Amino acid sequence: MTDNRRFEGVWIPTQIWNDKNLNALEKCILMEIHYLDNQEHCFASNEYFAEFCGCSDTKVTQTIKKLKELGAKRFGIHAFLASNTVSNEYY
Repeated sequence: MTDNRRFEGVWIPTQIWNDKNLNALEKCILMEIHYLDNQEHCFASNEYFAEFCGCSDTKVTQTIKKLKELGAKRFGIHAFLASNTVSNEYY
């Protein structure tokens, strides 16, 4: 995976960092979605997230399912995984 973006660090909102219902992978995926969103929705594939996070596609699918069940609006990320849904219920 080639990453040509300018990267200066990671900032995780307190709401997400302190959420005991989220594991490290879930927090990582949420923040990568937030970074990739840029107000135009995140269209990254599960394969992208698996490679980025160093885990399997199956683990990413399970993680995304859990995050959707918890609700993206709860985390303040409204353009939540547009590539994984055909409705706009998360916006």
